[in-house]
Amino acid sequence: MTSWFKSLEGVLRSGAQQTEAGRKPLNMLQACTSQKTWNPSDLRDFKNFLAKLHLSWPEPPPKNVSALGVLLDLIYNWKLCFWFQIRVLKNFKRNGTHRIVLTPGATVELYLFAFNHHNLVANGSYSQHWTDHERLFVDNGSVAQNIALAKKIANEEKKIIDTLLSVANKQVIIPTIIPLSDLGNYTNAVDSTEWIHQINDTINIGDSFTLSDEVLVSDPSLLEAIGHLFDTFGDQEIIYHLSWQFVQTYAHIVDRNLLKSCEIHIAETICQRHVQMAYNPLIVTMYVRLHPPEWRHTRLRANFELIMRQASKKVNGSSWLDAKSKEASMVKLKDMVVQTWPNKDLLRDMAQIYSTFPDGGREAGNSSFVHLWIKTRESLRALAATPFHDLICRFRPVPLPMLVAYDYFTNEVDVAVAALGRPVYYENGTFAMFYGGIGFLFALEVMKMQDALGVRLHPNGTVVSSWITRDSRLQFQDQKRCSGEASNSSSHQLLPTAVPALEVTYAAFSSAVAHSNQSLQLSRELTEPKVFFMTLCLMLCGTNSSKGEVVDCNLLLRNSHSFPDAFQCAPGTKMNPVKKCKYFDT
Repeated sequence: MTSWFKSLEGVLRSGAQQTEAGRKPLNMLQACTSQKTWNPSDLRDFKNFLAKLHLSWPEPPPKNVSALGVLLDLIYNWKLCFWFQIRVLKNFKRNGTHRIVLTPGATVELYLFAFNHHNLVANGSYSQHWTDHERLFVDNGSVAQNIALAKKIANEEKKIIDTLLSVANKQVIIPTIIPLSDLGNYTNAVDSTEWIHQINDTINIGDSFTLSDEVLVSDPSLLEAIGHLFDTFGDQEIIYHLSWQFVQTYAHIVDRNLLKSCEIHIAETICQRHVQMAYNPLIVTMYVRLHPPEWRHTRLRANFELIMRQASKKVNGSSWLDAKSKEASMVKLKDMVVQTWPNKDLLRDMAQIYSTFPDGGREAGNSSFVHLWIKTRESLRALAATPFHDLICRFRPVPLPMLVAYDYFTNEVDVAVAALGRPVYYENGTFAMFYGGIGFLFALEVMKMQDALGVRLHPNGTVVSSWITRDSRLQFQDQKRCSGEASNSSSHQLLPTAVPALEVTYAAFSSAVAHSNQSLQLSRELTEPKVFFMTLCLMLCGTNSSKGEVVDCNLLLRNSHSFPDAFQCAPGTKMNPVKKCKYFDT
């Protein structure tokens, strides 16, 4: 990820020569990297922005302000809080109801905040951390270190972090559909009337939400966690902690010295991160324009489509899935949306989307990065009431923590342009290098539609115990009784995502080779099947998620029926056990 951020300025410089809108992110990056000192007007602007968000620090927050309203506004309209995510399914309308989706907050931001908090407390420097920020905000810059207050805040902050992490790290997720009228039954301290009132005040969809509208929550524990926090802390305390979180996360735009407590790789790429967050789809657009020809992008899409067709073919040919289970699986595959990069029509919209964004502050006679950052954030906020609101969250160059990510609740796969680099993607590579690299990562995410969480989300929009029927589930238990190392503690890594992903990807690879008129073998020794598996392991060994290695490559290949043929592994050897895990029929 760091290499992507470090290459961003080059992308922006080249992109600025191709499109007028491209100057804006470049100017923002340069304003950020050139900032060495700050002046009083920067702090004044930052404080005024805090007040606009109904936040206040270190002074007490305003009274008679709804903490839920502040929280929803920060999350939905401003994208400035990691407590949870809230989305509206614009194309969903069942029985006349709207649907809101509630899921845990952005895990990367939460983990970074939690990691920083832990280090500050463990090192005994939280009080100094508090004082450093307070010194910036106090007019004369002179403050006495209040160890008791800092300790109190640190303890409360730990409770908030632990509560949010307990939801983000929950292993067994049970999606639940709840009418707005029943939300209060889960949050207790926040009743349903308050929810509906603040949601209508915050989210503009051109229509009002009613008590009969639905909330699809990733797990009831999320609502219970929100209720617990509101029960533990009053509205003013919650707003105060939201204010302090905001200050810790963003006050460095005023004084870069406040980054000293951050991880070095975060501090070194902080400007790139600010620019990317503000200009996600524009950066993707410029990247696509800078990497012609168009046929290459068309070929990439075609390769992904071949994987989807092979997945459908595997499902349809399965002997253990019954007709009803096959039908649900096929519909889910058919309806799955693959987000790669903007099409030509969207490329033309970029100038319009970013027309109101500031151009480096020069037009206002203010070259301050703080001023530019605030004006850019306000421009993003203005998009919340437009059709472009969802767009700013899509086409992400880097959808952390994964280069390819499946969204269970919208049935979408997001492929980042940052994935178009080694060891995941080789621009002039062979079929084996494509399908063994980004092709497998893509299939791995697609197959999440049928894992323990995916099977609960029926393609018709309802939540069920499983859209795979009981009879088929019993058959699946036989599939899981595979021998060897895979059948022990590590089998959960393989079924039902990694093994079917490998089966589907290898089938797509074989089909592509069979229908090609060109010989793409690199050498007599390096056959295409060998290169497929070598690329796969090279990628998996160098691609980690936030929770560790994506898949154990050796474990996976021991359960491949094609790997032993490629490398002439004798039956019964470690890499070619007699019995193997399988998902689809092979």
